[in-house]
Amino acid sequence: MHNLVSFDVLLYRATHPRAMNLRHLFLWIGLWATLPQTHAQSVWEGMYLEEGFRQEVIADTATQRVYYFGLQPSPLQAELWVWESGGWGHLASFPEAAARGIYLHQDTVLMGVAAVEGNSGLSYYAPDGSTGDFGHFSDQVYRVRSIDDTLYAAGYFAEVDGQAASGIAKRVDGHWVPVGTMPDPYPLMGDVIRYQGDLISVGQGHSENGGRCIYRLEGDEWHVLAGGITDQLSSASGLVEFQGDLYISGYFSTGTGSAGCGVMRWDGTAYHDVGGGLLRAPFDHDGPTSITSMEVHNGLLYCTGAFQYAGDDTPASGLAIWDGARWCGANGLLADLEDHPQNSVTDLAFLGDTLFVSCGPRIDGEEVGNAARAPMSEVMGACDDTGLLEPTPELPLTLVSNPAEELVTVLSMPPGARAWVVRDALGRTVFTGQVVGTSFPVVHLVPGAYSLSVLGQGGNTLACGRFVRR
Repeated sequence: MHNLVSFDVLLYRATHPRAMNLRHLFLWIGLWATLPQTHAQSVWEGMYLEEGFRQEVIADTATQRVYYFGLQPSPLQAELWVWESGGWGHLASFPEAAARGIYLHQDTVLMGVAAVEGNSGLSYYAPDGSTGDFGHFSDQVYRVRSIDDTLYAAGYFAEVDGQAASGIAKRVDGHWVPVGTMPDPYPLMGDVIRYQGDLISVGQGHSENGGRCIYRLEGDEWHVLAGGITDQLSSASGLVEFQGDLYISGYFSTGTGSAGCGVMRWDGTAYHDVGGGLLRAPFDHDGPTSITSMEVHNGLLYCTGAFQYAGDDTPASGLAIWDGARWCGANGLLADLEDHPQNSVTDLAFLGDTLFVSCGPRIDGEEVGNAARAPMSEVMGACDDTGLLEPTPELPLTLVSNPAEELVTVLSMPPGARAWVVRDALGRTVFTGQVVGTSFPVVHLVPGAYSLSVLGQGGNTLACGRFVRR
């Protein structure tokens, strides 16, 4: 067994003559060199995909497969790989093409392909191993979504299946048809979603009164939504609904006139900041930050991109988690942007109790080969604040069935309650959800003490309290 000697002790003895003579100094230096050096073990396991291969990832829970679709630079081609049973399998290649989005439609993988020459658009990989075009697009497809059981595509195309289009289309009776028109003859659209009954899209399209990038379909025309984004160098690329609000991601900041940094939310009336946003440097709300993906999982919003901090100064290297009230960073250095600008996180997917990411060649300084995974239980790191929230006299909550085994019920729910957040004794978010009724389940929580926060429409805390899971 080693007797560990602290560096402080060695330094003291090396700098105080009465504590150590020269002979002893060299003996101590030799001993220090032989002592075992301890390093924090990374929670991330490298999966070692090909060099340069990093783009999109999606999980198929039915087959327990994880698909990675990305770019192999030499020779230039887009490639589809699958991770299953602990190893890689190569499925398809698209020569002289770059990879765009990926989507799982039933048992078929759909992929956006950008060819140097020839056909760009949307391709498929079927379970029997066959590939082909999934419709005829004049150019690239960036995103495919299912909206009201109908497939929608967003991208950089002015024609689809022989009809003029403005970057948005939907699949009807085995064919693609355009959705809405824009004055811009060739908009680059990144995403589309239905929110509060309206179709909303984001991308780089036409301007109206100086605003652009965020659009709502009104009749058969796309119009800028509530002023959109005004900075000409900023852009919006992703959409997701979370806790009743529409979250918008892209490349923008409050310093360039937007409501948030990298991510903001729309509540149906106005745009709002999201906890200070995602930043490249502490307190740097001026420089735009690029967000590459957003996913909602188990009541939390996960964001990836080229950033280092969340809020003002919470470490969040390439991966951050928002619970509706505060940001938490992920454990590990996933995006070492200062020394390795290519080390951003581009996408993520969930399979069982594991989180998979598409990333750069290194995490925590160690080679991971552009793909990595980690147990969900070990992903969340430091948060904006820690510890149980102390109920205040102005904002008390009365909780019944406390201690509880199955349900906790809130008496006198505050007006305007939209969501609740449950945190453990270390301040980690363990449950979030929209307020429906006055009770929420706790059967999935481990025994212990917890805090409950009830949030309003803007994410502000209306009331809080404590309970014990027995």
